[in-house]
Amino acid sequence: MVMALIEIKTRKKKKIRIALVEEEDYKQLTKKRFYFSWKLFKTQADIKVYKLQLINDDDILGVMALGNFVDESRIEINLLACSVENVGVKRCMKV
Repeated sequence: MVMALIEIKTRKKKKIRIALVEEEDYKQLTKKRFYFSWKLFKTQADIKVYKLQLINDDDILGVMALGNFVDESRIEINLLACSVENVGVKRCMKV
């Protein structure tokens, strides 16, 4: 399955990937850009933080924190955010 976003300016489809956030990624995940201090999740072992990026681009477009409750057969979205430049009518990308 290929996932893609549409770049609004060019109307071209751009392939994306979703991956676990790595330690160095937290430098990009600022409260100013993603509305929340994502570093708070680093200390919570039961929550994994994932990033959404264009293929071959290090910029993070979106981020989500997920809790996996295996014994209850469910996944919980703890927090979900787009980067500030991808919110509203002047956003850069769309689904």
